[in-house]
Amino acid sequence: SRVISTNSTSFPLVITPSSYSPSALPVSTHMESSNDDTLPSQLSHYLTTHREYLIKSLIKHGAILFRGFPIESPFLFLDFIECFDFVNFPYVGGNAVRRKIVGDRIFTTNESPPDKKIPFHHELAQTQNAPSKLLFYCVTPAASGGQTPIVHSVELYERLIELFPDFVHKLEQFGVVYSRVMKEEDRAESAIGRGWKATFNVNNRDELEMLLKEKGEKCEWVENGDVRHASKVLPAI
Repeated sequence: SRVISTNSTSFPLVITPSSYSPSALPVSTHMESSNDDTLPSQLSHYLTTHREYLIKSLIKHGAILFRGFPIESPFLFLDFIECFDFVNFPYVGGNAVRRKIVGDRIFTTNESPPDKKIPFHHELAQTQNAPSKLLFYCVTPAASGGQTPIVHSVELYERLIELFPDFVHKLEQFGVVYSRVMKEEDRAESAIGRGWKATFNVNNRDELEMLLKEKGEKCEWVENGDVRHASKVLPAI
């Protein structure tokens, strides 16, 4: 965690079982371990009764890291998520090859080999609808590496204005169009190898063309069954 220069707040806010906050009751340092089926009652009570405080803290700090809590399976992670009462957001239009873990809500982050670097990005920025919140869960910490670094976008934006004001102005004025070429099936060897069938949740070309027409987006069929897709003009900032 570090201090963000733009508003002098820590990023991310770190919450542990022994954390205290001005408007939230402390969670017991000796929280009981979870079992395979049930989220610890102390944790679920804390999340549900302080939901508003936690969401306001998320907005203020940009990210929250919950560390040291007994969430020992993806199923318990789902229980953790549902304490916030967030509406589920379908993963449609994304680039990453992923596997479903629990229902339609929990997926692997990326199935590409560990040597493939994933650049900083906003989730589903290339689509007309992007999620407002993302939640990550680590099942097994890596012996080395394996970090999931994050960037404070507001701080980055302010820095870009300082360095490239004309470029930022053009982005804000004109927006951007995202263009990509996708194969029919997934390519797990690539960090952005999701095929067009899985990307748009369709079974054939006709379904894809109809879907994109409804969205006001374009596609062009190229060799080997690949498709070149172009988004509408989208806000860049």
